Amino acid sequence: MPAKYKLVLRRDMRKGAEKDAKLYYANAKAAGTVDIKELCDLIAEGSTASPGDVKLILDELIRVMRRSLGKGEVVQVGELGNFQLLFGSTGTLTEKEFNSTLIKQVSGTNKEAYDACTALAYGRIYHTNMVTQIQIAGFKILGTILKEYTDAVLKPETYYARNILSIMPEQYKVSKEDSMYTKIQTVVDYVSGMTDSYALNLYRKIKGIDLPEIK
Repeated sequence: MPAKYKLVLRRDMRKGAEKDAKLYYANAKAAGTVDIKELCDLIAEGSTASPGDVKLILDELIRVMRRSLGKGEVVQVGELGNFQLLFGSTGTLTEKEFNSTLIKQVSGTNKEAYDACTALAYGRIYHTNMVTQIQIAGFKILGTILKEYTDAVLKPETYYARNILSIMPEQYKVSKEDSMYTKIQTVVDYVSGMTDSYALNLYRKIKGIDLPEIK
């Protein structure tokens, strides 16, 4: 799909152009905005991941990119392009005179724009009512799963514990000889590896919300 643009009349930048000469140049034209929720929904439609899973991946991508950029690495993100940290500084006559405090920080109009974008992102993306509700539900879901399985691995002799442990993947099964630390760590590893949809389905099973059909 061709990019949308608008024509803007500007000074002729060609070498030898007359002082007042002007030409029309193309400027990219925004056709709308795709917020993080819609972006996650669109990606989920073309994959087996849920919108929540996509959001987690994007958040992790940002975290890893920040770490890599901070280390001075160039981050290559396929067709999206390459990302590299750039900054300027105040100059010195000699190398010995230079120190890190001379590196320019974002200030003035740029800082105001950056702060405005940050506030907008937190207000309309990360702290929206929908996201807050999902986070609250997530705390409840993960908290319940952690508690139920921690209790089960520490007291596996009860009838309920045997049942709930029976639906736990084989690689996360613990033995009576394992230490308390190992048992709890295994539960944490199990829960931390869950996708949103897996955790939600397991929570429903534990709470009796989603029962198998009796034929």
